[in-house]
Formats: sequence, C-alpha cells, structure tokens
Amino acid sequence: MTVGDRIKEQRKEKKFTLRKLSERSGISISYLSDIEQNRRRPSLDRLTDIALGLGVSVSYLLGEQTMDAGSEPEYYSLADKSVHFREVLEKLDDFDFWEEKDQEELLTYLQIKKKIRDSDSS
Repeated sequence: MTVGDRIKEQRKEKKFTLRKLSERSGISISYLSDIEQNRRRPSLDRLTDIALGLGVSVSYLLGEQTMDAGSEPEYYSLADKSVHFREVLEKLDDFDFWEEKDQEELLTYLQIKKKIRDSDSS
C-alpha cells in the first residue's frame, strides 16, 4: 500500500472530502488528489500537514506503523483515558486551526494550572 493509498483510506474512513482535508491540512485539493492517485509524492513537511489534518501519525502514512480498527495514533491514544479527558481531546481536535491568540490563551492557562499544581504538591 502506498502513502497515497493510506491517505485516501484514512480520509474516506473519517468521511472527509478532499475539500475538508484541504482545509484541515492547508494543502490544495488538486495536490491532495495527485498524492492519492500516486502521481506526486509529498515532502515530509506536507506529509506532516496531512497527518495532522487526518489525526494520524506520519509513521502510519509511511507504512511504518499499523493501526488496528478503531485505534488512534500513539500520540492521541484514548483507550485508557477517562471520559472527561476524551471530551477534552475531542474539543481540541482542531487546535491547529484555532486563531493564534486563542491557542496562546489556552497554553498560558495550562502553564499556570501546572505551576499551581506543582506548588500545591510541594
């Protein structure tokens, strides 16, 4: 199976159109189509953008890692997480597409919470 085949398989499994993947990855529809049809090979940077857009690992797209049915990539494993944590992850699924100020606000909040937790446990 080629990289293009894996991209197309994941896109269809997630019920994404080429347009939706294009919006999520920042890559043109025609370029994505060419990749899926094995007419072009993406650079590592573009492959990373596609992987993020699909919510899979680059390793999976390269064929270095397999995904069991219903599994998530290693960095996004929900298998042993609480219901609340899963809800948070689902809400953050499109974090890369948030406005920069909103991303910074959330990251700042998380850093402050960590400092508070660290100081409370001391």
